[in-house]
This record gives sequence, C-alpha cells and structure tokens, in this order.
Amino acid sequence: MLKNKLKQILEETGISQSELSRKSGISRQGIKKIVDNPFHAISGHTLSELLMALKILFDDLCALYTKEEYLLEKLLNRVFSEKSLKLLTDILYQKTKLYFKFDYWASGQTLRLSSKGYYENYSFSGYIRITTNLDNPTF
Repeated sequence: MLKNKLKQILEETGISQSELSRKSGISRQGIKKIVDNPFHAISGHTLSELLMALKILFDDLCALYTKEEYLLEKLLNRVFSEKSLKLLTDILYQKTKLYFKFDYWASGQTLRLSSKGYYENYSFSGYIRITTNLDNPTF
C-alpha cells in the first residue's frame, strides 16, 4: 500500500495545486484528491507525471505501508486514538477489574479487545468486536 507525501511536498516547495496541475497535466481535481487522501490510489501514469513535474524520486513522494501501518494511520487516528483506547480501557477496568488488550482482526475495520481473568465468581475469556467503516466511522 502506498502513502503519498504530496501535501507535505507542496507545502515545503510552495507549489500550489493549480501550478502542479499545469506542470503535470493532471487535473486540479485529481491533484486535490491525492493531496486530501494520502492513501489515494495513484495510477502509474499519474505517479510518473507527478515525479517528473516535481523533479523528485519515488521515495521522496511515496512510502510503502503494510496493512497494519495503514490501519494505524486510517483507523486508529480516526476512531481509536490512544486517548480513546485509554478511556475505553479505564471504563472496562472499572466495570470488570480486567485489563484488556487491543489488536486488529479480520477486515482491517475491526478492533479486537481481549482479556483473560476472573470477575467476581466468573471467568472471562473472549473477544469484543467494534466494527467501523473507514469512510464514516461508527460503533
């Protein structure tokens, strides 16, 4: 998965989206989509045009991301921030006296909570799924 750094490059170089559009031959709307979404899928042709217009190398414009890194960027920064996970952990601990662990599961739009332990006379072991939509996060 590619993450582009076009927004950062334009800010650093002082080049406007309109100017880049003229230099590269890519529509201004196309440039805006790439700037607004660092994970926007870029065709080989568009990528080539951007690199030539900006006179930079691939590594200057793009970074390769694993699925896990992508999820951290897209999912945790939108819905499951460190602050919200801490709050959720605290609430769960107050109610159950159990510590929970968070990790990814299945589709990449799901956060898994797991814990093992005892609450009063009951043991707990299992998963709770909180599924979100990356375009419109909801619980």
